[in-house]
Amino acid sequence: MVDGRSLEWAIPTKSRIIVHPRGHKYVSQAPGGKSGLAWTGKYAFVNVNMYDVDVVVDGMNEKGLSVGALFLPTSQFPQLKPEEASRSLFVLQFGHWLLSNFSTVAEVKKALPSVIVWSEFLPSMGMQFTAHTAVHDAQGNSIVIEFLNHQCQVHDNPTGVMTNAPDFGWQLSNLSNYLNLSPYNAAPVDYWGLKVSPTGQGSGMLGLPGDVTPPSRFVRAVLMTQFSLKPADASQAVNLANHILMSLDIPKGLSREKSEKQTLYDRTMWVVIKDLKRRVYYYRSYDNQVLRAVHLGKLDLKPGAKVVSMPLETPPAAIADTSDMLR
Repeated sequence: MVDGRSLEWAIPTKSRIIVHPRGHKYVSQAPGGKSGLAWTGKYAFVNVNMYDVDVVVDGMNEKGLSVGALFLPTSQFPQLKPEEASRSLFVLQFGHWLLSNFSTVAEVKKALPSVIVWSEFLPSMGMQFTAHTAVHDAQGNSIVIEFLNHQCQVHDNPTGVMTNAPDFGWQLSNLSNYLNLSPYNAAPVDYWGLKVSPTGQGSGMLGLPGDVTPPSRFVRAVLMTQFSLKPADASQAVNLANHILMSLDIPKGLSREKSEKQTLYDRTMWVVIKDLKRRVYYYRSYDNQVLRAVHLGKLDLKPGAKVVSMPLETPPAAIADTSDMLR
């Protein structure tokens, strides 16, 4: 089981890859600076953060549970009552709670009613962290967790795909607009004796949206996942995931938001691919497209081990010079 995702953002994220060992103690904050839910982590995990903030934007634990948070500005979180402080889970700790406690999607679904996830404006990020969360496990199960109308909503995800806004239910409904698409080329048509044939390969996909909006990228990801030949092994699955994600890549300058002060360029900051069976966390960044890998089995994950981190974004990799092979 392999899954992958990208992060599209306009401002450098300063993302780091962080390793949390087993037995780590967590305390979520509650409104008003009080302490909320507290727990000791059952599982170790690796995750990616942003802006030097302790948040799980993406991650995978040692049991192969995968978590990915994607921007959803329409999120509305539950409103906490004072007597519910002990169950309160700040949105920034939501990913930590998922990855450190659970090994399967079924366990996550069972435990979600026991906590109340809340959010507020974050000066350190200059925004409220409004996101929906994709959860996958090593058995191939997948759900999407959203906070809409001040309620936690859990959707089974048979597509395995999630992008940013709109909400997941809307994205699934939008698929009905593309039922005519097929991986098979269109057949020639006879117009009053004039035989008209497709101009080239891929005519069955005419109408596939090619823009970089989240709804269009959702449709492309679903169809590419659905129609791509199934990989024979994990290495081929990682390669396929990388191909699909490259086709969704946004280069700097293609998507712009202009204000009085500056122009923001939304682009694909980084990509991660997770081998949930072999517990390998692959990643690449905008300036360094070479896949690198973190093997959880090679890390010190024992209780008491230090929380360690490293930058995700690194300088461009050297291009291999193969001239000598042609002499």
